Amino acid sequence: MVSIISTESDFCSKRILNPPHCQEDGVCYHFKKDLNYPVELLKRGIEGHAKVRFDTDSDGCTLNHRVLESYPESGFGEAAIGVLKKYQYSGQVKGLEKTFTYKIQK
Repeated sequence: MVSIISTESDFCSKRILNPPHCQEDGVCYHFKKDLNYPVELLKRGIEGHAKVRFDTDSDGCTLNHRVLESYPESGFGEAAIGVLKKYQYSGQVKGLEKTFTYKIQK
C-alpha cells in the first residue's frame, strides 16, 4: 500500500539556489547541497534506497510525495522526501519519480 507521506514542500523558495541539473527528459531541478545520510542508519552501517513519486507546483516546488519503494522499509523513504523538499524544478509537472541510493563511502 502506498500512502502520502507529505503534501507540500517545507523548504522550496522562489529564488534559484544553484545552477540546474537537467535530466534526459528535459526536466531540470535546483537543490541545496546539504543532502544528508540518515544518521541512525549510517551509525548502524545500513545502506539502501528509496523510490519516490511526486508532483511540482507552478513554482517548481515539490509536493504530494509518495514512497513507492524503500529498502530497508524505514528510514530511507523519509530521508528521500526530506531531500526532495529541497529541490526546485522548472515548472509544474505531475507524476515524477526519483530513486535515491544511499551508500556508505569507505
